[in-house]
Amino acid sequence: MSTAPIPSQDYPGWLLAVRGSTEIRSDLRKAGQPALEQYSYRHLCRWWTDQPYLKEPVLLMASAAAQNFRIPQGGNRFGRMARTLTLGVGGMAADGVEGRLIAVQRMHLLPAHRFLGALLTAADNRRENLDWFQLWATYRDWDNPSIDVQRRVRRKLLTDYYAQPSNKPVGTDSKAVTS
Repeated sequence: MSTAPIPSQDYPGWLLAVRGSTEIRSDLRKAGQPALEQYSYRHLCRWWTDQPYLKEPVLLMASAAAQNFRIPQGGNRFGRMARTLTLGVGGMAADGVEGRLIAVQRMHLLPAHRFLGALLTAADNRRENLDWFQLWATYRDWDNPSIDVQRRVRRKLLTDYYAQPSNKPVGTDSKAVTS
Protein backbone atom coordinates (compact mmCIF):
# COMPACT_ATOMS: atom_id res chain seq x y z
CA MET A 1 0.00 0.00 0.00
CA SER A 2 1.37 3.40 -1.00
CA THR A 3 1.68 6.24 1.49
CA ALA A 4 2.27 8.88 -1.17
CA PRO A 5 0.02 11.93 -0.90
CA ILE A 6 -3.03 12.15 -3.12
CA PRO A 7 -2.10 15.03 -5.45
CA SER A 8 -5.62 15.96 -6.45
CA GLN A 9 -6.50 16.66 -2.83
CA ASP A 10 -3.33 17.78 -1.07
CA TYR A 11 -1.06 19.35 -3.68
CA PRO A 12 -2.67 22.79 -4.21
CA GLY A 13 -3.02 23.45 -0.49
CA TRP A 14 0.59 22.44 0.14
CA LEU A 15 1.77 24.60 -2.75
CA LEU A 16 -0.11 27.66 -1.53
CA ALA A 17 1.35 27.19 1.94
CA VAL A 18 5.01 26.82 0.89
CA ARG A 19 5.18 29.45 -1.84
CA GLY A 20 5.48 32.08 0.89
CA SER A 21 9.01 30.87 1.63
CA THR A 22 11.52 32.83 -0.46
CA GLU A 23 13.92 29.86 -0.70
CA ILE A 24 11.25 27.35 -1.74
CA ARG A 25 9.63 29.84 -4.12
CA SER A 26 12.99 30.32 -5.83
CA ASP A 27 13.30 26.57 -6.40
CA LEU A 28 9.68 26.24 -7.56
CA ARG A 29 10.05 29.00 -10.15
CA LYS A 30 12.61 26.79 -11.90
CA ALA A 31 10.09 23.94 -12.18
CA GLY A 32 8.68 25.42 -15.41
CA GLN A 33 12.04 25.45 -17.18
CA PRO A 34 13.11 22.00 -18.43
CA ALA A 35 16.81 22.91 -18.16
CA LEU A 36 16.44 23.92 -14.49
CA GLU A 37 13.51 21.84 -13.21
CA GLN A 38 15.82 19.51 -11.26
CA TYR A 39 16.29 22.25 -8.65
CA SER A 40 12.63 21.88 -7.70
CA TYR A 41 12.71 18.08 -7.40
CA ARG A 42 13.57 18.08 -3.69
CA HIS A 43 10.23 19.76 -3.04
CA LEU A 44 8.09 18.18 -5.73
CA CYS A 45 9.12 14.59 -6.55
CA ARG A 46 6.91 13.15 -3.82
CA TRP A 47 3.85 14.46 -5.66
CA TRP A 48 4.41 12.30 -8.76
CA THR A 49 6.56 9.38 -7.57
CA ASP A 50 3.74 6.82 -7.72
CA GLN A 51 2.02 8.56 -10.64
CA PRO A 52 4.65 9.60 -13.21
CA TYR A 53 2.03 11.05 -15.59
CA LEU A 54 1.61 13.85 -13.03
CA LYS A 55 5.21 15.06 -13.32
CA GLU A 56 4.60 17.78 -15.91
CA PRO A 57 1.40 19.14 -14.31
CA VAL A 58 3.05 19.18 -10.87
CA LEU A 59 6.10 21.03 -12.18
CA LEU A 60 4.15 23.59 -14.21
CA MET A 61 1.62 24.26 -11.46
CA ALA A 62 4.49 24.85 -9.02
CA SER A 63 6.11 27.25 -11.44
CA ALA A 64 2.83 29.16 -11.96
CA ALA A 65 2.14 29.43 -8.23
CA ALA A 66 5.70 30.52 -7.43
CA GLN A 67 5.97 33.09 -10.21
CA ASN A 68 2.56 34.55 -9.36
CA PHE A 69 2.66 34.25 -5.59
CA ARG A 70 0.68 37.44 -5.02
CA ILE A 71 -2.45 35.91 -6.56
CA PRO A 72 -4.49 34.79 -3.54
CA GLN A 73 -6.67 31.71 -3.35
CA GLY A 74 -10.20 32.77 -4.21
CA GLY A 75 -13.33 31.85 -6.10
CA ASN A 76 -12.31 32.85 -9.63
CA ARG A 77 -11.80 30.01 -12.07
CA PHE A 78 -9.13 30.82 -14.67
CA GLY A 79 -11.65 31.92 -17.33
CA ARG A 80 -13.42 34.26 -14.93
CA MET A 81 -10.13 35.67 -13.73
CA ALA A 82 -9.14 36.27 -17.37
CA ARG A 83 -12.41 38.18 -17.93
CA THR A 84 -11.74 40.42 -14.93
CA LEU A 85 -8.43 41.40 -16.56
CA THR A 86 -10.39 43.03 -19.41
CA LEU A 87 -12.55 45.15 -17.12
CA GLY A 88 -11.95 48.60 -15.72
CA VAL A 89 -9.47 51.31 -16.51
CA GLY A 90 -6.22 49.89 -17.80
CA GLY A 91 -7.72 46.49 -18.50
CA MET A 92 -6.23 44.17 -21.11
CA ALA A 93 -7.74 44.10 -24.59
CA ALA A 94 -10.56 41.56 -24.63
CA ASP A 95 -9.57 40.39 -28.12
CA GLY A 96 -6.07 39.53 -26.89
CA VAL A 97 -7.33 37.62 -23.86
CA GLU A 98 -9.92 35.74 -25.93
CA GLY A 99 -7.25 34.94 -28.52
CA ARG A 100 -5.03 33.35 -25.88
CA LEU A 101 -7.87 31.26 -24.46
CA ILE A 102 -8.83 30.06 -27.94
CA ALA A 103 -5.25 29.40 -29.06
CA VAL A 104 -4.45 27.10 -26.14
CA GLN A 105 -7.33 24.78 -26.98
CA ARG A 106 -5.09 22.71 -29.28
CA MET A 107 -1.84 22.99 -27.34
CA HIS A 108 -0.24 20.50 -25.00
CA LEU A 109 0.20 21.60 -21.41
CA LEU A 110 3.73 23.06 -21.58
CA PRO A 111 3.09 25.50 -24.45
CA ALA A 112 -0.38 26.30 -23.07
CA HIS A 113 1.17 27.06 -19.67
CA ARG A 114 3.67 29.41 -21.30
CA PHE A 115 1.02 31.07 -23.46
CA LEU A 116 -1.30 31.69 -20.50
CA GLY A 117 1.55 32.98 -18.36
CA ALA A 118 0.93 36.56 -19.48
CA LEU A 119 -2.58 36.39 -18.04
CA LEU A 120 -1.28 35.07 -14.73
CA THR A 121 1.34 37.83 -14.63
CA ALA A 122 -1.34 40.46 -15.24
CA ALA A 123 -3.52 38.92 -12.53
CA ASP A 124 -0.54 38.91 -10.16
CA ASN A 125 0.06 42.61 -10.84
CA ARG A 126 -3.61 43.42 -10.23
CA ARG A 127 -3.90 41.07 -7.23
CA GLU A 128 -6.86 39.24 -8.76
CA ASN A 129 -7.90 36.08 -6.95
CA LEU A 130 -7.81 32.61 -8.47
CA ASP A 131 -9.14 29.22 -7.52
CA TRP A 132 -5.77 27.44 -7.43
CA PHE A 133 -7.46 24.11 -6.64
CA GLN A 134 -9.46 24.36 -9.87
CA LEU A 135 -6.36 25.42 -11.81
CA TRP A 136 -4.64 22.29 -10.50
CA ALA A 137 -7.54 20.15 -11.79
CA THR A 138 -7.17 21.89 -15.15
CA TYR A 139 -3.40 21.29 -15.32
CA ARG A 140 -3.77 17.70 -14.10
CA ASP A 141 -6.34 16.79 -16.77
CA TRP A 142 -5.09 19.00 -19.63
CA ASP A 143 -3.30 16.19 -21.47
CA ASN A 144 -5.60 13.41 -20.27
CA PRO A 145 -5.58 10.41 -22.65
CA SER A 146 -9.34 10.81 -23.09
CA ILE A 147 -10.10 13.39 -25.78
CA ASP A 148 -13.47 14.04 -24.15
CA VAL A 149 -11.81 14.94 -20.83
CA GLN A 150 -9.29 17.17 -22.63
CA ARG A 151 -12.05 19.02 -24.48
CA ARG A 152 -14.14 19.47 -21.35
CA VAL A 153 -11.20 20.83 -19.32
CA ARG A 154 -9.89 23.11 -22.06
CA ARG A 155 -13.28 24.46 -23.08
CA LYS A 156 -14.09 25.27 -19.46
CA LEU A 157 -11.62 28.17 -19.77
CA LEU A 158 -13.79 29.63 -22.53
CA THR A 159 -17.18 28.94 -20.93
CA ASP A 160 -16.04 30.55 -17.68
CA TYR A 161 -14.64 33.52 -19.60
CA TYR A 162 -17.83 34.13 -21.59
CA ALA A 163 -20.13 33.52 -18.60
CA GLN A 164 -18.61 36.53 -16.78
CA PRO A 165 -20.27 39.84 -17.70
CA SER A 166 -18.17 42.33 -19.64
CA ASN A 167 -18.33 46.03 -20.42
CA LYS A 168 -19.35 45.42 -24.02
CA PRO A 169 -21.41 42.94 -26.01
CA VAL A 170 -19.53 39.79 -27.01
CA GLY A 171 -18.23 40.00 -30.56
CA THR A 172 -17.57 43.73 -30.58
CA ASP A 173 -14.13 45.22 -30.54
CA SER A 174 -12.88 48.57 -29.37
CA LYS A 175 -13.04 50.17 -32.84
CA ALA A 176 -15.97 52.41 -33.62
CA VAL A 177 -18.40 51.10 -36.20
CA THR A 178 -19.32 53.54 -38.95
CA SER A 179 -22.01 53.12 -41.53
